[in-house]
Amino acid sequence: MPYSYTKILNVKKIELERYTLKQTTYFIDSSHFYGGSISSKPIKDNVDNVTFNFTIGFSYRSSYSYETYCDSNTILNKTLIGPHYYIYCVSGCDHAYTAIASSEIYCLSYSKEIDWTFGSRTFSYTIPKVNTYQIEFYGSDWGNLVVFGYNRTGSSWELRHSLDSTNNTYSKAINSSPETLMSPVTSIPINSFHVIDIPYIDEDDDVVRCRWAEWLKKECRDVCMAVPFGYLDTVECKLYLNTSQAQLGFYAAAIQLEDFKGNNFSHPISSVPLQFLIHIVEETNCTLQYIYLSFVMIIAADH
Repeated sequence: MPYSYTKILNVKKIELERYTLKQTTYFIDSSHFYGGSISSKPIKDNVDNVTFNFTIGFSYRSSYSYETYCDSNTILNKTLIGPHYYIYCVSGCDHAYTAIASSEIYCLSYSKEIDWTFGSRTFSYTIPKVNTYQIEFYGSDWGNLVVFGYNRTGSSWELRHSLDSTNNTYSKAINSSPETLMSPVTSIPINSFHVIDIPYIDEDDDVVRCRWAEWLKKECRDVCMAVPFGYLDTVECKLYLNTSQAQLGFYAAAIQLEDFKGNNFSHPISSVPLQFLIHIVEETNCTLQYIYLSFVMIIAADH
């Protein structure tokens, strides 16, 4: 059955062949997180502080509970979904781990076949002018993942977004972070070679680079460097996958997208998390074709 995954976003064009098959869910009942992203955009520059729009986008297993379930009525009624967690300020605020917003989201898309929901929400929050302001979303669990060759349940997640709220950049304007969007689950057959072009936009036309999320920077909790068969081209933001070195199951990819002014690549202005699932499956002739239209991203299944 065809399904769509749509967001009003002018993304970088990608042509990528992906594979899927009749899905078998490997998750245990307690699993529900499928990844997501956090980004920011200034909307009001005051003397001593800045008001930002923070956009959160998360994916969950739809059948996990009534909190994560989504269908056409959920979208039509603009019902908030998601477990009752919070977005926390962890650096640059008066008190560390201050809750600044709920993590609930408005469902935008879902797949009954692969059992996921995706949603997003934008909230405004005023922060002081500091060189490093960080917010994060954490919890558990990812479910039954392949982590360093072992099937593991109960893995925790952590997504951390860093930003500079000062106007000490070349343009003297407050920076907008990159935005990114991925399908919650990307299915790829074993014993194959594939390239995933990480999509993003940057309203300031800054130079954007990608890197693996790091445990020491508290960006990925239990899924840091958890795709051992993947090579990330940090300049082109391409993820090369050699699945002959993988095993069947789910892997969590944790990547940070960072923007830079000019040729100064030692200090990013902001860092945006992107986390999603890679599902290694048996070989199949069924394909997923990605179609990108202006301002709309649609994933169309063709069996």
